[in-house]
Amino acid sequence: MKFSLKRARDEAQNGQERLGRDLDDLLAASEELLRSTADKTGEGVDDARRKLKGQLESLRGRASDWKDVAADRAARLSKETDAYVHENAWKSMGIAALVGIGVSLLARTAVKKTGGRWE
Repeated sequence: MKFSLKRARDEAQNGQERLGRDLDDLLAASEELLRSTADKTGEGVDDARRKLKGQLESLRGRASDWKDVAADRAARLSKETDAYVHENAWKSMGIAALVGIGVSLLARTAVKKTGGRWE
């Protein structure tokens, strides 16, 4: 099991690009509907409304699918992170200890620079 933040980021970016294209299509259909209803009624308006309704339904379905995919990816990433931490427990504890030491040294330096006052 390999931990891959890059893969998760790339998949999220691809989903974002697809969503952007779909929203552009929806906007174009909406503009078409507005143009067609500005000066006439009848068959042209009905066609534009049908097209807009179809795109909205399609977008809703894709958004629902993307939500499910995103939830699955988040769960998978969480499991991979948990597995990584368990497989590398000593490394993880060492990193946490180093971060703690670093923060305490920075805090100590800040207190010394202020003459013993925490600012």
